[in-house]
Amino acid sequence: MSKVVFSRASRSKVWDHFEKSGDKPEASCKLCKKSFIYNGGTTSNLLAHLKSAHPSVVASNEPASKVQKSGAIDKFVLSRARATKPCSGADAEALTQLLVDWITTDMRPLNIVNDDGLKRLLRFMEPSFNVPSRTHIASVVKRKHSDGKEEVKAMMKSARRVAVTTDGWTSKAVRSYSTFTAHFLDDNWDLQSVVLATRPLDDRHTAVNIAAQLKEIVEEFGISEKVVAIVHDEARNMVAASTLLQADSDSDVQGVVCAAHMLQTCLRHALDSSKPVQKLLAEGRRLVGHFHHSSHATAQLNAQQVSHAKENKLTLQQPLRLMQDVTTGWNSMYYMLRRLLELRPHVTSVLVDTAKTPKADHRALLLKEKRWATAEQLMEVLAPSEKATRLLSGQKYLTISCVMPVVMSLHTMALADAGKAAANGEAAIAQLCHKLASELANKFHLDPVDLSRMHVSAAALDPRSRSLAFLDDAGRKAVKLELLQRCIADGQEAATAAEPAPKRTPQDLDLFFGAATVEEVSYSAGVERELEVYFSETTAPPATNPLKWWCVNEDRLPHLAKVAKAILCVPATSVPSERVFSAAGHIVSKRRAGLSEESVDALIFLQQNKSLKVHTSHAVPPEFRAPVTEEAPVALDVVLDDELPLQLPSL
Repeated sequence: MSKVVFSRASRSKVWDHFEKSGDKPEASCKLCKKSFIYNGGTTSNLLAHLKSAHPSVVASNEPASKVQKSGAIDKFVLSRARATKPCSGADAEALTQLLVDWITTDMRPLNIVNDDGLKRLLRFMEPSFNVPSRTHIASVVKRKHSDGKEEVKAMMKSARRVAVTTDGWTSKAVRSYSTFTAHFLDDNWDLQSVVLATRPLDDRHTAVNIAAQLKEIVEEFGISEKVVAIVHDEARNMVAASTLLQADSDSDVQGVVCAAHMLQTCLRHALDSSKPVQKLLAEGRRLVGHFHHSSHATAQLNAQQVSHAKENKLTLQQPLRLMQDVTTGWNSMYYMLRRLLELRPHVTSVLVDTAKTPKADHRALLLKEKRWATAEQLMEVLAPSEKATRLLSGQKYLTISCVMPVVMSLHTMALADAGKAAANGEAAIAQLCHKLASELANKFHLDPVDLSRMHVSAAALDPRSRSLAFLDDAGRKAVKLELLQRCIADGQEAATAAEPAPKRTPQDLDLFFGAATVEEVSYSAGVERELEVYFSETTAPPATNPLKWWCVNEDRLPHLAKVAKAILCVPATSVPSERVFSAAGHIVSKRRAGLSEESVDALIFLQQNKSLKVHTSHAVPPEFRAPVTEEAPVALDVVLDDELPLQLPSL
């Protein structure tokens, strides 16, 4: 049997740069002529010389795949090899930019540069780098904020219309702030969202003060004449402020009340109207509170879940915790009951076992069978509303056109659930469903449908809902007439912005037939033909991306496309402003309550607008820059960021 011989590498690449000195165990570097001794055929000391004295040679000899896979590590090793050399101005600028990006992106305090631990880390990585002071970091943040604002202004110059959302919040230092976001469609029909500003509101929160602040923001960013809608919550001062701006604005601004807030109000009123449901919620809160306040009960609940998973050979990443609801969101109540039902067997096992729960008053917290039955019925009824809330609160896809189809579907389902519950003898659920249907009809103006609301026009401009199935024939005709008038007004506005037309000599027949020009009549007829073509086509499938549809059909329906671009950019909710609060809570924390209002504005702006080019400093090498994760356009069959398919409910 032949012996297998394992061959070694034929020759180390080190010898491409070294020359042996006869029979002696010495080798001289071809690059610098220095001599080195190597023992036992090893070349580690020769390679170390190349890495320290000739790092570019080592990098060029690495295989492409290896360099790509561990490029950052190699660069770090090479930088350590050059540690004895002074830090160049370019390297110092790059490190400073990376330090600022870390502070703004990960919401670190500005004075973190004074921490001894960070200084030791940076000294190890680049011994000759002088860590900048807090004052210098603050100046760089201020400069990046200024450059970022100019970038946002340039982005919105090409926007046809801009929608603004606003909401207020209170910092840990008990100071009131207002955050403003802007939303618009670019030339490629991609939905863009940016945070404009965060400003303190130290005066009384009157409609006049809020309107003045909002007017100042839109003027600062040069979008006063482009604002098509202001989306806000249901607070009276916000509604009055949008009314003041609408009266004071040169453009056709509309105040749009947040659909999520309105839906929240409807559901709260419906839930509060049912005493059995209120008893269920009260008992559920006490039960969840027991596990939240008892580490022993929580440990027993976790152990029960682990034991159940082992017995049934199930994969359990980590035990689930019970969830407590909060008063600010109805869906937290939904999630509390859903988790209780999900963990019902384990909760029951813990509470009925006297060894695990010795106290009788704790065992008495277990819900009775009729409460569990009510919870199951309630979950079935509220599931569509929970999904609707998440759907309308999205920010990466079109939402304004979804409001009417979604709300009409909820109204229809509530009435159907009421009839089903009544037939099954579930009086409490039937009463709740009737109350919910009534609240939806009143709050969203469904009976009859208020055709002047932007949601109706947006639904008509969405190819998925252009059939306007929720309207009668008279309503559909009125909406089409509204769109016709919008197209004509938009065309007149564009003509006014262009060079003025030459004066026309009056004709005798103008006295009887008016002075409408042939061009005006032709324009109106062209718009009417577009509307006929658009509404005569088959309704697009529910999974269609309406923005991509308009991008493809813009040239075919140019007049209607301009109106669509002006309306469809409006978000259905003020949630984009509210999402900033979670980040703001980390930035304006108790330890940072002394931050100036300018620093708060700059830090929130830079942290939220991560896709701006201002974050990509030329001083930082490309491989060390943070990846710019541009939001990909929503595909036709994609599942969105909140795990909701881009589909409208069928009516």
